[in-house]
Amino acid sequence: MNLNRQFWLVGGGGHALVCADVLSTSANWSVHGVIDPAQAGSAFLNWRIHDESDIAALLAETVDCVLALGQVKAGMMRKAIYERYVALGAKFPAIRSARATVSAYAGLGDAVMIGHHAVVQPLASLSTGVIVNTGAIVEHGSTVGAFSHISTRAVVNGDCTIGDGVLIGSGAVVLQGKRICDGAIVGAGSVVTRHITEAGVYVGVPARRVD
Repeated sequence: MNLNRQFWLVGGGGHALVCADVLSTSANWSVHGVIDPAQAGSAFLNWRIHDESDIAALLAETVDCVLALGQVKAGMMRKAIYERYVALGAKFPAIRSARATVSAYAGLGDAVMIGHHAVVQPLASLSTGVIVNTGAIVEHGSTVGAFSHISTRAVVNGDCTIGDGVLIGSGAVVLQGKRICDGAIVGAGSVVTRHITEAGVYVGVPARRVD
């Protein structure tokens, strides 16, 4: 049986570079091409970026895709793109770097991306479209909601609940057992010491709402 899988990268920006590199760590995965209407015709590494003018024909070449758009304040934009592509027959399996540590007892949803040197511990659960970026840690028993992004070297400690569309910025820390509601943004280097129950931007040590 041929186990090789070729993937469209849906998105042609910086995060797509990370996704391409993650795919390169598996002997059975490779990039088929790149789709990004905003950058159609441009070069991306060894590929030319396609637009979506004949998306059905592109998906006829391979249905496997990677949701290769990053997230700053656009988690729900990623959700809309994912849903539109799935309706057209695309598949978004979870991908993870061979240099990541992912427990056999963790749960990974569709379109999850786990970057180099990330750690996902036992009984952690990552919902659809979650990014656990380079060097980030999701500890035991924590749940990360759909289309949330745990950014570079951020730490979600044990038994936390992270809502949908949340951004945990680079180097931020969420202390044990804390809950963060849908749509919240935690700034880089911040420390969440209390539950966050209202969407907004939270920064500092301890993290406080600033918007």
